[in-house]
Amino acid sequence: MLNMQTVGETMIVSLDRDLDMVEAKNFKDTVDTFLLLNPQIKILQIDLADVSFIDSSGLGAIIGRYKNISLRQGSLVITNASDNVRRILEMAGLKKLLETKKAKKEVL
Repeated sequence: MLNMQTVGETMIVSLDRDLDMVEAKNFKDTVDTFLLLNPQIKILQIDLADVSFIDSSGLGAIIGRYKNISLRQGSLVITNASDNVRRILEMAGLKKLLETKKAKKEVL
């Protein structure tokens, strides 16, 4: 399940389970629909506090949302990634593309 909220030009998406093949489609569809309906959003913040694993489908979903937000000259920020998830992101080369923060308040 996804929890979403907006603060100004920031959309905060909190995931409450692993981002795997089963959840990736729902994540993509939900975030893309919300972005389409809210063109003022410039920052997509993905809170991974409750995520312990991301597979290749999940990585693809994150990369796709990065591309979408970049088209509006926005940015994607990942927050609260566990050490395990942080290693997965780094091994996939995403750390170079994404700004990684440990707490939501650092972004807002």
